[in-house]
Amino acid sequence: HDGIPPTLVALPPVTLSMAEQQLVSVVLATEPQTQLAADGGSLLEADTYRPPTIGKLRSVLADFPVSLELLANGALVATFRPTSGAATDQAVHAARCALLLREHWPGSLIAVTTGRANAQERLPMGEALDRAGVLLRSQSTARGTDGAAAQRASRGSEIWADSLTCDLIGSRFVLRTLGEGLHAIDAEAMDADGTRSLLGRPMPCIGREQELELCRAMLSG
Repeated sequence: HDGIPPTLVALPPVTLSMAEQQLVSVVLATEPQTQLAADGGSLLEADTYRPPTIGKLRSVLADFPVSLELLANGALVATFRPTSGAATDQAVHAARCALLLREHWPGSLIAVTTGRANAQERLPMGEALDRAGVLLRSQSTARGTDGAAAQRASRGSEIWADSLTCDLIGSRFVLRTLGEGLHAIDAEAMDADGTRSLLGRPMPCIGREQELELCRAMLSG
């Protein structure tokens, strides 16, 4: 893992049978490495990245149907599993959780993903967590090589999300496209008319039937 910050080392892939899988939404957050300005000086003070305690995070997220795990490397995993509601509900909860984490953990690296995971374990080992780790490593790299990204980090965390999560949360949030299959969640949308917003423009809503098709495709793929 040379060159990869220890907090962002990928977890080993897990092979699961269909019976052991469920569709989950995951929020993965971690304290980044110290960012450097163009002149080599520190862009952010060390205290800016000081993470809140797990007790504080549990208090902040007390109203969410979430399972929280603090990894040995200091990363936080928030898992939203299926309930009586639709997959949309858990993805929306995850996005709102990420926005709260951004508020209470300035400068942190945050990723939101939806995918298959082990239904039997507390830690959601599987593609959702694997993908979140990939997004965090990419975000860390972008901060280190992209001056604009580093400046945005100095004003607060960015929340990166995968396409499936953004398809599910739809018009409920303000989304930015960062690249193919990669988006940023900027805020919860204020519109109440049910239209999707992307870069401030209305987009067609995927609808419940299309949402179910997305989930079926994920679980059968």
